[in-house]
Amino acid sequence: NQPGNCQAGAGEIEINVCEDLDENEYNISLTSARIRIRAGGSAGMHYAIITLVQILWIFRGCKVPQIIVRDKPEMSVRGILVDMAAYGRLPTLDTFMSTMRTLSKLKMNQVHLYMRLSPMVEWQLPFLPNDLIAMDRECHDRMVQVFPALDIIQPCSYEELQNYTPAFSQIVS
Repeated sequence: NQPGNCQAGAGEIEINVCEDLDENEYNISLTSARIRIRAGGSAGMHYAIITLVQILWIFRGCKVPQIIVRDKPEMSVRGILVDMAAYGRLPTLDTFMSTMRTLSKLKMNQVHLYMRLSPMVEWQLPFLPNDLIAMDRECHDRMVQVFPALDIIQPCSYEELQNYTPAFSQIVS
């Protein structure tokens, strides 16, 4: 299958993963006869489908014009930092998940969750362990990586640092 050789017939959608494109790169060709999507990998395919849905939404109820979209993100990291420290306003799990879905549509690929820990033994994060797993899955399914950004109360001596071991162990497990 040559890069310029479309295999789809009239009214069909052709979808290809192509080695000549980068992982996040994609091309969409909308003609009166067919839709053709080429992507470099699963992330590129995800972004292409999001873009196609956005185009169809923009032109809902109207004839979609012939369009060629070529997208190759300039920045490999497109992310945000979310402050989940207990001293601030925290989103509910549903709000957080909805925000992640929106960020994915904006082609964000990283979210860093900032959390401040204290040397207490009990669970300190704003969400339960099962909620964190659900959040990670939701983000993974939308090509968004989750990174914890853990902070401890300062100043902290080496001896006091040992008090944080139970909190770190709970989060990592």
